[in-house]
Amino acid sequence: YYYLIPDQAKTKCLDVYKLRIENGGEILAWEQNDGENQKWKIEKISDNKYYIISKLSDKYLGMKNNGVNYGELFIGDFNGKDNQKWIFKSPN
Repeated sequence: YYYLIPDQAKTKCLDVYKLRIENGGEILAWEQNDGENQKWKIEKISDNKYYIISKLSDKYLGMKNNGVNYGELFIGDFNGKDNQKWIFKSPN
């Protein structure tokens, strides 16, 4: 299954900018349009960690600089490092 990943207001989604499929493709919050570049597969890897994979390219969502200084999101080939592992938390 693939999912849209919206913001809290449910008006924008994670979006692979300009349909880029190469490593390093930029990820933005963009108005929902139901495009393939806004669909993501969530793959469980442990009790509380997940990989998020783009339907457009089968590349993994990652964070540059491991999130230091509010790292930017990008897509890239699987590397198994912590910058591609995600934890979902309730906003409460």
